[in-house]
Amino acid sequence: MKRGPSFLAAVILALGAAMFGSASCSQPPIQCVAGHGPFIAKYTLVEGTGTCADLVGEEIGVATFLAPNADGTGADYDARSIAVQSDTFGGLVQEREGLGAGEDDLPYALGAYTTNPDERDLCFAGGAAGTAALAPAELDLPEAEVMDSMGNPITLPARRLRQTWEDLSLYVTAAAPGTQMVGTMTYEDLIEGCSATYTFVALFPAVPCAKAGPDGEPTNEPDDALCDPEGNAAEGRTPSGINPDYRVKCDPTLLYCVLDEPPRAAPR
Repeated sequence: MKRGPSFLAAVILALGAAMFGSASCSQPPIQCVAGHGPFIAKYTLVEGTGTCADLVGEEIGVATFLAPNADGTGADYDARSIAVQSDTFGGLVQEREGLGAGEDDLPYALGAYTTNPDERDLCFAGGAAGTAALAPAELDLPEAEVMDSMGNPITLPARRLRQTWEDLSLYVTAAAPGTQMVGTMTYEDLIEGCSATYTFVALFPAVPCAKAGPDGEPTNEPDDALCDPEGNAAEGRTPSGINPDYRVKCDPTLLYCVLDEPPRAAPR
């Protein structure tokens, strides 16, 4: 699993996204938003073939933004969209930066997002609750010659990938402004000829929780204490930033904090 930079920022810059925050007690009920930063998504395989079926989870960036209103003087708060970009796709785009490859690709899924949470505090995209499908993320990257950090030539292989995000549901309240997401993701490697479909549960923010070794470097052991929303100043642990209303644990495979309870984002 890759643990690269936050790709939410890249999505926002690419789209010119207009982010908006949660409502105060003097404002109307919160509209559909999403956590501003990387989520950690845990995948559960439904069916698949080849290396496409080997995914366990990754960071994903999510951005919501508004369409301009009719006269172009502001935003239309009843016409919003959502973009989803995986760490895998973001890393490949960053790897090929400046090579002129994939400039016409869409490295993030993109489409309409509902405006107001329903009676269960859920917002939808990607075909859920009658919403339109999201355009899939697609990369078509030719083979490229680059130099490594030591100045030696290396060849980056051609990659043709598609990632489809469907049936997205986000839990949105003033206290939890889009910090849980569930849905379905299909990953296709068009060169290898494999495909796999997963369900996923995503939590914001993405918090690594690998136990530190004697040298201070992360190990392969989980540490649930790193998921504590309050932290521990005496032990030098900062708060995780995860909503204290959520029950979480450190996933021993991902080594990220994940939900340890049924997701509130799941439609009931």
